[in-house]
This record gives sequence, structure tokens and C-alpha cells, in this order.
Amino acid sequence: MYWVGHIATLVSIFAIFAALIIAYLVRSTNPDQWRPIALPGQLWFSTALLAACSLAIEMARRALRLYSVHAYSVWLVRTAWLAGFFLVSQVLCWRIMAASIPAGDQNGGLFYILTGSHAVHILGGIAVLGYLLYRLARPWAIDVEVRREAITFMLATYWHFMLLIWLAIYGVFALRS
Repeated sequence: MYWVGHIATLVSIFAIFAALIIAYLVRSTNPDQWRPIALPGQLWFSTALLAACSLAIEMARRALRLYSVHAYSVWLVRTAWLAGFFLVSQVLCWRIMAASIPAGDQNGGLFYILTGSHAVHILGGIAVLGYLLYRLARPWAIDVEVRREAITFMLATYWHFMLLIWLAIYGVFALRS
């Protein structure tokens, strides 16, 4: 049951971002309406933070497979911190962009829609991290290892997927800026 929901979630997220990226690309082909936006260097730092999140959740997954609950919880906390830093980095990028994008610029608006949608999905991943950490602190009888491992595996694939989505978004921005 978990897998059906997980796959449906990833497919729907892919569809949302594919539609937004296509809209961005189509808009960028019209020279009358397109004004390239200057990307702040802060986005490289954001990308590194998200890659570190992906690595940290993978380390948590491996620790869980080795039955090291302490290492597992440490890596989950690190993932949460890195994700939080990613969101702070994004807010800093938005502030930098706000100074360089004129009010009402639709190209800049698409930048905010794409990165904001991504940030909302990162918040969803942080919520699941919080759930896993809460369950570690207050386990239930139903928190069997198989269930925890399944949720952790799905969360890891979610983070890897969000990294791929981010790389696609950033790649499109870099090509059209």
C-alpha cells in the first residue's frame, strides 16, 4: 500500500514540475515577452545543500539497515538541518532576486513559482523527517523495523527525486538566463 501512494506522489510531483518547466521554456521562446533573469550565485550553495540532504538521508537509510538506531537518528537530524538551511538559502535567493526583478515581471514570477513549489515539497519532506524522529522518541507497538525501513526508503527516494527536480529547474534557469 505504501508503494502505490509513494509512486503516485512522485508521478504527480513530476507532472506539476514538468508543466511549470514547459511553461517557462515556452515563454522563453518568445523574444517579445522574454527578458532573461540574472541568477544569484547563492543558487549554487542551495544546490550543494540539497545534494548534502540527499547524501544524509541515504546515510540514515544505511544506518537503519545496519541496525544502528543512534546513527540513524543522527543522520535524520542532519538531513532536517540541511533541509532547513536549504530553505533559508532559498529565501536569501528570493530576496536577492527581488532587488533585480521588476515588479510584475512574469519571467521572474515563474522563477518564484518554480522555486516556491519546490520549497513547499521540501517542507513536506521535513514533515516526514519530523514524524520519523518523533516515532523514534515515542515508539508505538506498530513501529516495527520493516515499517520504519519502508518509510525511510521512500523518504530517501523522495529526497533524491527532489534533488533531480531541483537540478532540472536550475538547469532550465541556467540555459535561459
